[in-house]
Amino acid sequence: MAKAQLTQERDEVLSSLLIPIQDKMLLLPNVSVAEIIGFQQPSSSSDTPEWHLGQINWRDQSIPVISFEVANGEEYRGTSRNARVAIINSISGNRELPFFAIVVQGIPHSVRLTESDVIAQDEPNQGELEAMHVLAHGEPAIIPKLDSLETMILAYGLA
Repeated sequence: MAKAQLTQERDEVLSSLLIPIQDKMLLLPNVSVAEIIGFQQPSSSSDTPEWHLGQINWRDQSIPVISFEVANGEEYRGTSRNARVAIINSISGNRELPFFAIVVQGIPHSVRLTESDVIAQDEPNQGELEAMHVLAHGEPAIIPKLDSLETMILAYGLA
């Protein structure tokens, strides 16, 4: 008699963050976020794109601060009193840009997601920096194109 082999399929869990920006949530894996810090007014420069809000000093490094909304073709309405800065780890491996920052409008919250917890959504007006619109545990969110954002930062020499 052949032995029946039972296999238990285990869903892989990805620790992620739902990060509030204006009117939306970004969904990022925890490993892509180095730190969430209190909002600091970036030092501005007049000869950079509108989406570059300036630079901040973080761990003795000058980090470019980006408005995801403006870079994505939307309006930036400024910061709320709950604003924070998300320091993002570069995914390109480019030594010129180990980190960059995105202004966020509140405190991100941690979620543990399996593949079945994330449901793709059709979005006819998807921005250029939006890889996908999803429901994550029932919460609408955007998976951003961090690689495209990094390319923009490097193209303007903002690293």
